[in-house]
Amino acid sequence: MPRHLLHTLLCAAALTLASCSDDDSGPPYPSLLSEMAMATADSSGNIQAFRTDGGSVYRVSNTITGMLPNSIMRTLIDYAVESEGVAKIYAAQQVPVVGDVTAGEKRLHDAQGVVSVWKAAGYINMHLMPRTQGGRQAYGYVRDSVATSPSGQQTLHISLYHDQANDPASYSRHIYASISADSIAARHHPDSVALHIFTFAGWQEWHFPL
Repeated sequence: MPRHLLHTLLCAAALTLASCSDDDSGPPYPSLLSEMAMATADSSGNIQAFRTDGGSVYRVSNTITGMLPNSIMRTLIDYAVESEGVAKIYAAQQVPVVGDVTAGEKRLHDAQGVVSVWKAAGYINMHLMPRTQGGRQAYGYVRDSVATSPSGQQTLHISLYHDQANDPASYSRHIYASISADSIAARHHPDSVALHIFTFAGWQEWHFPL
């Protein structure tokens, strides 16, 4: 199996939220925002700041551990804004960025559910619902073909690689993953990309300009 093939544990754990002494001093249910973001960690793996896909930048007021030290990672964050440029994180989950596995020996497209697919901040983001029994499944993407329109516009067609492996399809679980649209644009220079995902209802397709 290719070294760059991403294996995703469907029971991916959220990052650890450390309690603060003043947690009970504010409103019990603050207005939370949930966004994809790029989170920056310090040498201890604590999130120090994050930039949302919408372009907002926040320093973090509480302690969130569990990231790789000195890293910048794609993350799904639930947070509340405390003041200008400062936010408190209530939940954070690392979001895998799946890689190009076109050179691999197998091209698997095991079926799964799809809640939504959208493009933001240079990424194609996927909210998926594979069926699992808590085992390990593998994801990537495959470059399938390039289509050229009469006007000369090129569309790169890619499909989501999904290997169910030996994980029984017992129940559905929500997971998130991203594909770097910026990397695809830089390497292959298409005008747009079409993502194909094999779902329980058959193939579905999404188009995005680059």
